[in-house]
Amino acid sequence: MAYMVDNADFTDLVTRAQGGEGDSRDRLAALARDRLYAYVQRLTLRHELTEDIVQESMIEMLRFLDKLERADRFWPWLRRIAINKLHHHYAHERGRRAMSTADMEQVLASDKSREGFAELVTNELKQIIVETMGELKPRYREVLVLRCYEQMDYASIAEEMGTTEFSTRVLFFRAKNALAKQLARRGLGRASLAMVLVVFGRMTAESQAAAATVQVGGGTLAVGATAAAAGALTTKTAMVTLAAAAVVAGTALVQSPKSALHPGAPSGASSVALTGLPAGATAAHSCWYFYPEGAGGPVMIRRAAPSGGGAEPCRYLQNDRGNYYFDTRAGVVYINNHHDWDADLYVRRLPTDDADLRDFLSRVQPDAKGPTPVSDAGPGLLVIGHERAEWPSWTTRHVNMLNEDYYRCDWPKDVRVVDRRDDLHRRGYADFRVRGHVGSEDVFGRGQIPLVYAERELYQPWLWLQVGSRLVVADGPEGAYRYEAGPRRQTVYPSGCFFAGLSRPWMGLHAIDTVRRDAAAARVWFSTRLSEDGRLGQVELQHEDGSITYTIDMDSDLVTEVVFEGLVSGSPVRGRLSFEYVLSVAPVADAISVRPLRRVRDDALPHVAWVFDLAR
Repeated sequence: MAYMVDNADFTDLVTRAQGGEGDSRDRLAALARDRLYAYVQRLTLRHELTEDIVQESMIEMLRFLDKLERADRFWPWLRRIAINKLHHHYAHERGRRAMSTADMEQVLASDKSREGFAELVTNELKQIIVETMGELKPRYREVLVLRCYEQMDYASIAEEMGTTEFSTRVLFFRAKNALAKQLARRGLGRASLAMVLVVFGRMTAESQAAAATVQVGGGTLAVGATAAAAGALTTKTAMVTLAAAAVVAGTALVQSPKSALHPGAPSGASSVALTGLPAGATAAHSCWYFYPEGAGGPVMIRRAAPSGGGAEPCRYLQNDRGNYYFDTRAGVVYINNHHDWDADLYVRRLPTDDADLRDFLSRVQPDAKGPTPVSDAGPGLLVIGHERAEWPSWTTRHVNMLNEDYYRCDWPKDVRVVDRRDDLHRRGYADFRVRGHVGSEDVFGRGQIPLVYAERELYQPWLWLQVGSRLVVADGPEGAYRYEAGPRRQTVYPSGCFFAGLSRPWMGLHAIDTVRRDAAAARVWFSTRLSEDGRLGQVELQHEDGSITYTIDMDSDLVTEVVFEGLVSGSPVRGRLSFEYVLSVAPVADAISVRPLRRVRDDALPHVAWVFDLAR
């Protein structure tokens, strides 16, 4: 166990300080500051930033100490104050700043491990270790610090980081792998991982006594076979290399964890001052579009209801963790399964849509309006405008704004929150089964999709379909494949081709908009209708090969069925694919790798009508 101030000591001091003992309050602040400094420095590796975060956190601690209800929860409470302030700082920092030479020197100068340790670890090695830790993603450093130095179990880390225990295990696995790769580039093998974590922990400990007791054993580094498999599954080539029709029965999939609720609706936040904002484009009656990966990628949307002349609060927030709706009459924020969609069934337009897409949508729906188009396309793009074209749009870029002030709404801090999500959406990702037929041949398959953008890194989308014993279609992070058993031919496509026309909720739009925008991108005419009770939406495509009808569960925001009928190579064909979204799908072993034999031309890439290709 790593040395630290005993929680019982903190509990006693907190109790006394809350009782009015000034000496206890001072001693509590002194002890807490040292430990907090060590914790924050391990996360930031930047001296000035650490000082700022610690100072701000200590001020807040002293202000609100009397409101802490459980003295035994003092340290987790203080740690959370600090991490929130750090996240807030990263959100407002333009770009990810590399560790400076001065930061490096400060970490080395504050090394608490030197006595009795210097002869074992050279300064050169310590510098390599600090540099390597500095190159990790902040979220990777956070999970390593909580697990290795705070000695927390995975369930507690999951609660602290607002995710599931299984996701935490996978994240820790990936953090270890990322650290091992950085060390390997500097000539240190994987076997050095535990030693490096011990050295870093001792260097950044709050005291020499604390440094002497830092230990990182095999039990600490273990994540379990299932989490390790999932960590490998969604990285590199371990995800999908699928084929050999009659032999392959599926692809690897990990058993799902117990569902857990994501963090609730965002807390109230102060307004953001933006220079250059056009007249009228205030938070009260504007639509904000944030593209963390740039135009064409996922989009987060924050918008107010149409203004009746006066200022309206933010009504809809669709960020990387959920979909929120503020009912101003009831004074309630609802967390929904589904993204917002237009009640008049107009297709959701985006300011980054290209001219051809805008033109086609205008021909299909002549009365629909859209935001003023913008040409900027880089990552971190923020567009502030209005859903109607007569309002100008204003753009800026900020790569760290996700989940922060740009997308926090001006809701009352004490607003009531009602979570209307089902277990699947609370978990944040879905496994699915596919059943159906193409002509007389059975179709079966499996897959996985993240339901929110925040889960995409851990649960990347993949799809595997088999048609009879002759054809396998697969799509995953490393690419898409079509394998024909007869000629033993595998054709390789860019990742995502076979998700055209299917649910992609992590992209930020409702499925009914995703399907129609996919059709418009392929210049395929479509029509839209709702069931009488409004629970189901149907989008019918008129393609040169025939018709395709998509059925969408409007509340779950998922495509549940695809039915197609037409002529393929002069022969009539009918097909149906049914999608069942579940909390878990049994894993399948022994995926077979087939070397790609040829690549296709861009003009031959699959699009929204790829289901007809299943019959070819």
